[in-house]
Amino acid sequence: MDTPGPVGTPVYEPDQAALERFAYEGWLTYVNSAYGFRLRYPPQWVAAEVTDPNDTMFQHRVTLTDPADPAVALHIAFRAADEAVRITPSGMGSGELVARGSLVFLGEEIQRQALVDQGKDMAVIYAASGEIARDDLVFWMGLSYAGSPLTDPGLSAEVEMMADAVVTSVALSP
Repeated sequence: MDTPGPVGTPVYEPDQAALERFAYEGWLTYVNSAYGFRLRYPPQWVAAEVTDPNDTMFQHRVTLTDPADPAVALHIAFRAADEAVRITPSGMGSGELVARGSLVFLGEEIQRQALVDQGKDMAVIYAASGEIARDDLVFWMGLSYAGSPLTDPGLSAEVEMMADAVVTSVALSP
C-alpha cells in the first residue's frame, strides 16, 4: 500500500485507466532517431536536448520544461544498453521518498516515487530502481521542482499528471 503524505497535503496518485484514455490532442511529438524512440508532450512545453559537450549527459537527455513555470523540468535520459554512459543523476534533494503508485512504461509497470519535503512534492522519480531497460535501450526519468519547499508550492497535481502522460507516451520507433 502506498504511504500517504503528511496530513492536509494533497497527494497525486496516477490513474492508469485515465492515462490509457489520455487523448494527447494538440500535443507535440519529440523524435530521437539516433536511439529509436519518441514521446508526446504538451504544446506549451519545450523539449531541449543536451547539446553541451561538457555536460555528462551530452546527447543522452532531453529536458521538457514549461516556460510559464521554469522551476519545473521533466528529464528523460537514455542510452543504448551497451553504452557505458551515466544517465542517472549524482544527487537528490532533501526529503523523504514516498511511494506514489505506478505507471505503464513501454508495456511494463514501473513504480513512481515522490520526493516529499515540508509536505510538498519536490520531485518524482520514475522506477525506484533507477534505470529502466527496454529492448536495447535504457532510460532514467525524473520530474523536478527547483524551488524551495519552505517558500514555494512544489509540484502541482496538474504538472505531475502531465509528466505522467509524457512518460506513458514514450514509444519505440519501428
